[in-house]
Amino acid sequence: MRSRLIPLVLALFSLLGLLATACGMPAGPSSPPSVEAVGQAAPEQCDVLERVPPPVDPSPVVLLVDRTASMMDTDPPPAVQEQLAAAQQAGEGLVIVAVDGDGRVPRTVARIALDPEPGKESPNARNARRLVLACIGWWTTRADPTGEGTALLEALDAAARMRPAMLLVWSDGVSTKGVFDLGVLGYDVEPDAVVAAARAEGQLPPLRDVPIVWVGLGDTTTGLPRAERGDLQAVLTALVTASGAASVEFDPRPGAAPTDVGAPGVRPADSVPAPNSGPIDVPGGGSCYRLADAVLFAPGSDVPGPGATAAVSDAVTELRAHPGWVVDVQGHAADYESEQERQRISTARAEAIADIIRAAAAPIEPERVRAAGFGSTRPLVDEWRGDAHDEAAAAQNRRVEVVVHPAGTPAECGG
Repeated sequence: MRSRLIPLVLALFSLLGLLATACGMPAGPSSPPSVEAVGQAAPEQCDVLERVPPPVDPSPVVLLVDRTASMMDTDPPPAVQEQLAAAQQAGEGLVIVAVDGDGRVPRTVARIALDPEPGKESPNARNARRLVLACIGWWTTRADPTGEGTALLEALDAAARMRPAMLLVWSDGVSTKGVFDLGVLGYDVEPDAVVAAARAEGQLPPLRDVPIVWVGLGDTTTGLPRAERGDLQAVLTALVTASGAASVEFDPRPGAAPTDVGAPGVRPADSVPAPNSGPIDVPGGGSCYRLADAVLFAPGSDVPGPGATAAVSDAVTELRAHPGWVVDVQGHAADYESEQERQRISTARAEAIADIIRAAAAPIEPERVRAAGFGSTRPLVDEWRGDAHDEAAAAQNRRVEVVVHPAGTPAECGG
């Protein structure tokens, strides 16, 4: 079928006068084109090229595309074009997969023959290769999300199950769902804690021996500060390394210009989590460190995970610096299970974190560190929308607050 279809493709290009004239690209050598030489292509050209059957390849290149509302909308960045030009020279096929929102199954949006005429060096064959690269931006416009938020781990899992020869990720890296919800965890979450939570939930993608190139990290609509980009890169590096990836490379160059091809319409909500705000000031003096349970414990457990000690290190430093101060560790649960169970687990978690602080701050007096559980009586946000329970809100309420303050002043963390 491939041999019959390619002449039809090239004949159509000739009849429409699109192949060379629309892109202004004369025939030339078959070396990878520069980004400037690629330009843009007409949708009609891209639709015809997509009909060329991709190579039967058990390990294609996979391009994971994030067009959720938190992501800046641009043309494909230089690194995307460069990596795909190299894959084209190697004769590899391309699969484009979309990052989607909460509860949505990641979609395959296109399967592409990067080289429509492998082994051929005619002017038409060379121009067809250039045109394929020019069509990447058009094909990725199909990756608009269908649900709210960014379920990044699920998308990585779907891409990994295609056993890619290389995974090219074009995403700001900001996940807002599941165990990697940055709205709950914060950008400066301990990487080992996220890995432990993902492993406990079976959410580490099977990236064994897959090389990864990440493009667009931190390119959010609001612009992510440098510190938060660094924190995010550290967490993502830990996640994909724990998943067995052969390597991960983050392209540091700024993103491409805003796109004027297939710009998305109204996309499902996906707010960018606020940059790290640090500890919360306590009215009577001191600080409150608000820590998500996902950072400290495996789901349903009151045994601290590997990231718990690092998560309380700033509180320990502050306690040591103020001999007349105390620490109140306050556990809070989501509105699940019975009232008795909520009280039990919030108290057990508070006591476990208090024990870590006592050990780390020794030889201070153990009684300067106190623990209490409050069940679900002090929620940060409402977990209920009518009769529906909001899991994202529940994750915010499921927390431990470490309040370092002068003895005799209220241990209040604020709203």
